[in-house]
This record gives sequence, structure tokens and C-alpha cells, in this order.
Amino acid sequence: MKRLSGFSLGLKLFMISSFFCFFFPSCTVQQELAMNFKKNADSISYLIIKPTVLQKSSLTVQRLYPQFSQLSPDLQDTVWKHQTKLLDVFSDTVLINLYYNELIFRLKKSGAKIYAETEIDDFNKASGIKEVFRVGQIQLEEDKQKVDFSEEISGQEELYKDIEIEVLAVNTWFEWFKNQKDSVPSKVLYAEKKVSDEVNGRFFSTGESNNYEFRYKRQDITANDVLKLVRSTADQNAQQLIDFIFTRFVLQSYPESEQYFGFDIDRKMFYLPADDIQLKEIK
Repeated sequence: MKRLSGFSLGLKLFMISSFFCFFFPSCTVQQELAMNFKKNADSISYLIIKPTVLQKSSLTVQRLYPQFSQLSPDLQDTVWKHQTKLLDVFSDTVLINLYYNELIFRLKKSGAKIYAETEIDDFNKASGIKEVFRVGQIQLEEDKQKVDFSEEISGQEELYKDIEIEVLAVNTWFEWFKNQKDSVPSKVLYAEKKVSDEVNGRFFSTGESNNYEFRYKRQDITANDVLKLVRSTADQNAQQLIDFIFTRFVLQSYPESEQYFGFDIDRKMFYLPADDIQLKEIK
């Protein structure tokens, strides 16, 4: 996916913010909304349900062995160990606990009335509106992709080189229950976060006529990057959930608005989240 440059992204957010200021009476509304959100943060209680299973997936295995599930257990183990690199470095329990503990920590930092599973008795005793977010599924996904390098040399054909890299992603699905007694979620929300090997390179002349070689440096993702990715995913998911909650709060005052809004956890102020970090509604 092509990413926006820093300038393009800044321009886009400026245009959105300008539209917001035009749509509402004045930009002071942004600050007022944030202040009112902070004042009313305890009006709704949120229970965050911990994921029970970490799903591990290799897109490489799926591509190379479409009948993988039909292989013998021994052959499955052999294929899995040969084609995956980081999926089994840490136990499921370690990664789930790391994710959930960080998610709860960041959510509580927002000022919202957040309850972990261990606090379910307090949640049940709380008065007022009660909602539930359940981490319906969390997936650690590994893939191998190619990064293409090309350079056009004057008077010659374009030089081309591709390098295979490892890509690791954490995909999360959230089920939002508008009422704690509901058995069917009101919405299902999705988010993803990725990290990959970093490769930088270019073509250099060898000094011989029409002869070039590709030189590059790479930094491969490691086991430590798995932990970093899981923790940063929890941080991002916490911000995304607060943005989802804040957007609903804004719509109570401005139901005609179709914009997605955000409430920065650390700065405790209004902001406009970029499209690629918003939760995706799939139901």
C-alpha cells in the first residue's frame, strides 16, 4: 500500500480540520468537545474482555501448501518449522498477557471508566450505562514479500532487483456490545499493525562498461521485534478504541456529522486520526 508522504498527510489533516472548523460554529468547539468528554468520561463503564486464543498464521505456508491441513502431522510440523521464522518464538500465553495488560494500561490512561476481566465484580456493581468490548480474535501473521528496486540508466534498459523480506502483522477483531446483556455484538471492528525487515540499496557501476551491481544493507526483524509489535499494537488499539468511543460521543451533539474524530490519550485533547489508523467496521 502506498503511504502518504509527511507533507501530503499533513495537508490532508489540515484540510479535514479546516472542514471541521467550517462545519461547526468555530474551532473552539473542538476544545469544548474534548473538555466535555473528559468531564463525562465516567458516565459509561467499559468492560474489556481478554482474548482466549492467539491464532498464528503463515501466508507463505498457505500459498505454497494449499492442502496443508491434509498433510500428516509430522509433515505439517516440518513444513511449518521450515517456512516460519518468528511465530513460535514466544508462547501464546506470553503474547496474550503482554497485549492485554498493555491494552488495559493505555485505556485507563485515557480517563475513561475501564474495567479489566479481573475487575468484573466492580464492573457489575457500577451504576449507569455499561458496555463491553471483547477482543474476539487476535492473530499473529507472518508472510514473505518482495521489495522491488529499479533504476533507469541513461541509454540503457532499466535495472531491476527484488529482495525477499519478512513481514509480521498483528490483526485484531473487536466485538462491541452496546449493552452488557447483549449476546450479539452491535459492531465488529478490525485493526492491523505490521513490521518488516528493512532493506536499503542501490545500483553501483563496477567500472566496467555497462556493468552494474546491486549493493544493499538490511536489518531483519528479530524475536525482540515480536514483543515490540505486540506492545505497540496494544497501544494503537487502545487509541483506536478511545477514538471510536469519542466519535460516538461527538455524534450525540452533532448527529449529522460523518467525520471520524479522536481524543489523544496522552495529551487529553481533540485530534483527527488518519484514515489508516482508524478502526475498520466490518459489521
